[in-house]
Amino acid sequence: MRHRWVVAITHGTDLALTRIEGRFETRTLSSPTRIATLTGRPAKEWRKVTVTSSGEGIEVTRRTNGAGRWMLHDLHLAERMADAAPG
Repeated sequence: MRHRWVVAITHGTDLALTRIEGRFETRTLSSPTRIATLTGRPAKEWRKVTVTSSGEGIEVTRRTNGAGRWMLHDLHLAERMADAAPG
């Protein structure tokens, strides 16, 4: 648990998944520019990243070599997406 979120992180050499449990509206972001606006981090950090929210949670998928080293960035993205959700 981190802050108020139940979090699960799994990663390998070229895929990382970061998940926050909860009920959210369905939404997907994959544009590095839009993700950068949400997080305040440079767009170049969000290449090959998709964040999806649904009624089951928020999942950040990063497909790149060394994806696991970005897990704190991906967790930050998932939390920002959750904080931006209505309600």
